[in-house]
Amino acid sequence: MLALLAPDLYAQPAAVLAAADAAEHASGAGDFDSALHLSADLIANSSNTQAARVLVLQVRSDVLVDSGEWSRQSAALHEAIAALADTQAHARLELCFAAADAVNASRYPALLDIARSGLEKKSGAPAEFTAQMHAAAAKALVGQGKPDAAHEDALTSLEAWHRERGVRARRYEIAMSLLLAQIELQQGHADSALQRAGTAASSAAEVFGATSLTRTRADDQRALVLEAMDRFAEARELREATLKATRAHYGDKHLRTALAEGLLGAHLQRTGNYTPARDHYAIAESIMRGAADASVRDRIVLANNYANLLQEMGDEAAALDRYRSALELADDDRTRAVVLTNIGNTEFRLQRYEPAIADFNQALPLREAAEGKDSPGLSFALEGLGWF
Repeated sequence: MLALLAPDLYAQPAAVLAAADAAEHASGAGDFDSALHLSADLIANSSNTQAARVLVLQVRSDVLVDSGEWSRQSAALHEAIAALADTQAHARLELCFAAADAVNASRYPALLDIARSGLEKKSGAPAEFTAQMHAAAAKALVGQGKPDAAHEDALTSLEAWHRERGVRARRYEIAMSLLLAQIELQQGHADSALQRAGTAASSAAEVFGATSLTRTRADDQRALVLEAMDRFAEARELREATLKATRAHYGDKHLRTALAEGLLGAHLQRTGNYTPARDHYAIAESIMRGAADASVRDRIVLANNYANLLQEMGDEAAALDRYRSALELADDDRTRAVVLTNIGNTEFRLQRYEPAIADFNQALPLREAAEGKDSPGLSFALEGLGWF
C-alpha cells in the first residue's frame, strides 16, 4: 500500500525525519525486522499532540503493509490513529487506514469507494494525501481489470510523489512507476512499460541498494515485460543475475533466496523448461519451509505457483497438495477464489466433476465480492462452470 498523508515533512523535527527515513529505508531494503523495530520506537517516543505524530503513524502503516504484518499488528495502529488530537489529520488517516485494510484483503470495489471519497475531500489536504488517494484508485482499478481507467490516477500519483522529498517519497515514486509499467503492459505499450520498470530499477538501486527488495521487485517487473515482448533470453539473464546476487548477499537458506528461486522457476515454467523450473521451485519450497520470517503471502504465492507447474507436468496429486496448502493459508476473498479455481481445474483434469463444480461454485461469489460483478477475473470461474 502506498503512503498516507502528512503536513510538510520538513516542518517536522529533524530527529523524527531521520528516524522516519531510517525506517522507510529498512523497509525498502527488505530488512523488515529493523523497520518494524524502528517504526515501533517512533510510535513509543511520540505523543498524540506532537506535530510529528502524523508522520510517525504514516511510517508505521507503511512498514506494517510492506512487511506483511498488517493483519497481526494494525489494530494497535488504528487505536493510535483514533487518539490523534488533530481532527482533520485523524479523518484523513482513517481513510488511509481503511484503504490499506482493503488492499490487504484484496477488496477492490471497497478500495475504489474509499479512494473516491478521499478525493472528494482533497480540498486543503496535503499533497501526499491526494497522491495516496490517486494511488489507491489506480490499484483498485487495476485489481478490477480496468487498466485504461487506472492510468490517469497512477500517473497523477507518480507526478505528485516526484515533487516530494525524502526516502518515503522515493519509495512510492518507485512503486507508482512499477504500477504504471504493469498498466501500460496491459494496455499493449510494452516499450513504455519497459522504460518505466528500468527507471524504477535504477532508482531502487541508488536509494536502497543493488540487492534491496525494492530493486528485486523492479527487476521482477522488468523481466515480466521482457517475457511479454518474447525477449526470453534477456528475461532469463535478469532472473539468473538476481538469484546469483541474492544468494551471494544473503546465503543459500535465506527467505530472499527462496523468493528469487521461485521467480526463476516461474520464468522457466513460462518458457516450457519444466524440469529445471521444478528444481528451482523445490529449492524455494525447502528454504521457505525453514524460513520463520516468510510472510503468509509469500507462502501462498509459492505454493500456488509451484502447484500450477506440477499440474502442467501432469502431477495432479502433488499439485492438489500445494493448492490445498495455499487455500488453508488464504484469508481474503480474491486469493481464495484464485486457488479454488485452480483446484477446480485440477479436479476436472482428474475427471472428478462433482468436486470441480463445487470448487467453481465457491470461487465465483468470492471473486465477485473481491473485484466486482464486471471483473474480467470472473471469467475463469465461469469458464470452469461452462465445462459441465
